[in-house]
Amino acid sequence: MTHIRGQLRLPLIFEGSIAAIEKADFDPSNSSKAKVAQRPCVITITGTVGAPGRSSVALNIANYLASNSIVNIYDADIRAPALEYFIGRAESNSENLNLVNLASHEKSTELRIADSARISVVDLGPLPPLEEVVNDRRWQAGFINRTLEETTTLIYLCKSNGLSLIRLEQFMSQFPVLLRKLPIIYLLNQSGNSREDRALANRFSKMCDGEISFILPINERINTNLSGPAKRETGFSKTISEIGRIAQLVK
Repeated sequence: MTHIRGQLRLPLIFEGSIAAIEKADFDPSNSSKAKVAQRPCVITITGTVGAPGRSSVALNIANYLASNSIVNIYDADIRAPALEYFIGRAESNSENLNLVNLASHEKSTELRIADSARISVVDLGPLPPLEEVVNDRRWQAGFINRTLEETTTLIYLCKSNGLSLIRLEQFMSQFPVLLRKLPIIYLLNQSGNSREDRALANRFSKMCDGEISFILPINERINTNLSGPAKRETGFSKTISEIGRIAQLVK
């Protein structure tokens, strides 16, 4: 473990929130014209075990970005692949969106995600404890390690309940020791308006103070009406577009 840690770098700690990102080299008034970096852009989405909506959020982000770029979306949740099903349920999706289902691919150690000609969005599935990922010699753990090495932005999604926030806290405590310099966007998914929901949202916001984070509102049509540029965007679509805009800024 000492040898491994010596090869890995500490993560980037964001001093501010989204306001700090606004200083980047792009036009914030027109998200559809945001620059796509020349370096490979790999957006990886993971989350706590049992957090619903991870694949749906990944698909909505990928479909939004596909309005201006070619996007490969990888279903890397080997145990429970779902993206093909969700794409089949959608009323429409971008022609620039390509699905790659890793469960049907040969388990090669040479498999790489990064591609400078297109944006890559990876649904990684629930992330095991990071110590296990580093020490596990099986193919799936090796793939997770390689994907995290290629990732330019990690999106971590958790469910709106107490147990999921406990797991988020564990992830945040493990991350600085085990991973390289890597921007993270934290998401609290499908938060409602009950007293408990508001309390959980407040706790999530405090935990992510100083980090880039979003609270996704409930959207009952998340799997049928995929997000894309529109004159009148819903609160959910506006949040998805902001997440996508930030995630594709490769430093």
